[in-house]
Amino acid sequence: MTNEQGLNTTPYEFIITNTGNVTAKYQIRLELNENVKNQVPLNNIKMSFEKDGQGYSDSFLLSNLNTLFY
Repeated sequence: MTNEQGLNTTPYEFIITNTGNVTAKYQIRLELNENVKNQVPLNNIKMSFEKDGQGYSDSFLLSNLNTLFY
């Protein structure tokens, strides 16, 4: 699937909202279930994110996630 085709699929979306008065940092954790057969490899899954309605980030492979933020 090309990036363009992927961007035209229905995304999995969720919103995190801080409703308190204290600044907070959030950590999102994606877990793999290694007992599931036919799981899509991380090097075949891309993601991007949107922050504060400012548009989406460039997409990146989940397999590269650790190298992007550390």
